[in-house]
This record gives sequence, C-alpha cells and structure tokens, in this order.
Amino acid sequence: MEKFYFEAITTEGKQLSGYIKASSEIEAKQKLKDSKLSILTLEKRSITGIKKGLILFEFEAQNSQKKTVKGTIESTDVYQAYKKLKLNYKFEVKYIIENNKPEEEKKHLRLQPINPAFKEQLDEEVSAEVKALKKSGKLKSDREEEVEKILEFKSERIKFMQHKIDDVLQAIVPLLEANDSYIDPIKKREIEERIDLLSRLKHSNSIDHLKNLTTRLLEELSSDEIFLSGDNLSPEEQAEIQRRREQFMSVNDKFSKVINKGFSDLQESFTHSMESFRETLSSLEIFEKVTKTLCLIFFTLSLIYILFWAIVLGAKSMSMMPIRADFYLHSSILWYISSFAIISTIWIWLLRRPNFDTNKKQYAVIGLGIFIHFVFLVQFPAIFYWTGL
Repeated sequence: MEKFYFEAITTEGKQLSGYIKASSEIEAKQKLKDSKLSILTLEKRSITGIKKGLILFEFEAQNSQKKTVKGTIESTDVYQAYKKLKLNYKFEVKYIIENNKPEEEKKHLRLQPINPAFKEQLDEEVSAEVKALKKSGKLKSDREEEVEKILEFKSERIKFMQHKIDDVLQAIVPLLEANDSYIDPIKKREIEERIDLLSRLKHSNSIDHLKNLTTRLLEELSSDEIFLSGDNLSPEEQAEIQRRREQFMSVNDKFSKVINKGFSDLQESFTHSMESFRETLSSLEIFEKVTKTLCLIFFTLSLIYILFWAIVLGAKSMSMMPIRADFYLHSSILWYISSFAIISTIWIWLLRRPNFDTNKKQYAVIGLGIFIHFVFLVQFPAIFYWTGL
C-alpha cells in the first residue's frame, strides 16, 4: 500500500488535505470520489513536513452524506483535531489516533470509541461562546448586522458565480461536440474532466476557487494547443480550424468580461451599502455617547438631590434647623431641579435599553419623554402645591 497526499473540497465547500492509503493512484482517486470529495491535488508522497509543534493524526469519520472519510489531520493534540473535524468539516468522527503509533496499537485504537469527554468539552465551549455573544449587548448586535451584510454579499457572489457557471457549461459542451473532429482527443478529455469537476463543485461556498476553475477552463478553451496541428493538414482544414478557434476565443472573451463586470458591480454595490451602514452606525455611536453622558449627569444629580432631601427631612423630623428646613422644603427651584433630574434619568435610561434599539421604538420613547416633561412643566404648580408657586 502506498501513501498519497491529497487536497480536496467537501460537499460543504470546505478544503480538506491529508494522506490516504491505496495500492495505486487510480484506487486513491476512487476512494476520494466515493467519499464525495472533489480532488484538487493527488500525489504519492511520504508523510513529512509537519509544522513544528503539531502532531499528525489519522482519523476516520462520516461526512454529511454519511460517506466514510479517512485521512490525516495536523493539530496540537487529539482534542483540537477532533474539534477541527467537527466544527470546520462537520464530520461525525469515529476515531482519531496518532499516526506514528505502531500498527498493532493502531488496530486496537481504531476499535475504541471517541472519548465522550471531548463532546462534552466541545458543547461547553460552543455554549459559552453563544452566551458571550448574547451578553455583549447592542454593540454586538451592530457587529452581527455587519456580519449579516457580509454574508449576504458572499451569498450574492456565490449565486452569481453558479449562474455564470451554468451559462459557461451550456455554451462549452455543445461547442466541444460540434468541434470534436478538430480537437486533440487528450486535450478534450482534460477539458471534459475540468467540466466534470466544475459541475460537481458549482454548489460549493468557495467562491474564489470556483472563479479560478472557471477562468482556467475558459483559458484552456482559447489555447492553440487544444486543436489538431501538423503539416498534413490542408490549407482549407487549417482555415477551418482557425475559424473554429476564433469561436472558442470569443466564448472566452465574452464570459471573462461578463464575470469580471458582474463581480465588479457586486463589489461596488456592497461597498456603497457598507459605507451607508457604517455612517448610520457612526451616528448611533455618537447618539450613544451623548445619551450615556447625559444619563450619568442626571443620575449623579438625582443621587445628590435624593441624599439632600433625606438630610432635610431628617433635620425637619428631629427639629434641627426648622426654619432652614422649611425654606428648602418650600423652594420651588430645588423641587423642580431634583424632579427634572429624576424624570430625565429614567427617560434616557429607557432610551438606551437594547429593547428600544429600533427607530420606531426610539421615536416612541422620545415622544413619550417630551410629553412627560411638558406635562411636568405645565402642571408643576399643581403637583408641588406646597411650594406656593
């Protein structure tokens, strides 16, 4: 059995690399295809070049299509390898063992189940991360909204690329068939393999990889090497090949321009959208700073006056400085300032709460606060009648 190094794409669009054992390259390729992996690189290689501080682990797992996947993965320890396979590749792991262990020991370890503590630890870490996100409040909500915009942009790019891949394949496949007698059979087979790879990978989330595959396919189509050549071709045949070559080149030029312009338009739209979003976010940050400052001022003022009135009432009840206590208790200015500070503190505190982070709710709270302040101003003499105002 030989060891082959591979790089491949899973059905979820994740890139996976490792080693696979097989008697030949054909068998290795078949094993990877049976595991629903789209091969990028496959070559016979000894297991070397592990990064310093990392350990090579052998694993067996099931992908989302319940297909068995065997390979190797580099990590600092067995738990981190398990975590990477679970979170990055969505694999259900059957076993993970150090690759450098003796074969007899490996046979025994392959029969052992995954340590259940790994699942518990991973669940705890994921749960803790979710709780941390929830506790981060409004600022995190703004960040999540920005992330959603980025993901939406990525989704639009993927949909655009998938649509253009369909257009490219619909144009290329009949063109190849129509020019079958003029194309080098080996080159045609290579192009067909690339078409097959692109067809299987078009639902991948790896947008850059899809774009590169499509670009390489179009470049191969416009290459002079795909057509038959030689001195035995008649001038008429050479002229016909040149005419057909121009057809292939026009397909390359057409789709290359369409794809590049499409991505450029999407990028421009996304940039404009993000600029508008960040301007709005900047305005909200200014609003938050202003309301936070006002809230602290009014809250401090409220505490001072609450303490002041507690002292005045205490002095009044103990008949200490009765004349001055009566003066304070009948002072309309002191009652107005202290009441205004308390009402404003409650109003701004409500305005800053995460529950009121939408425009409609904020406008409602602002309107209610203005109304209460107006009523307080107009009805102050009636509310604080003892001041004699």
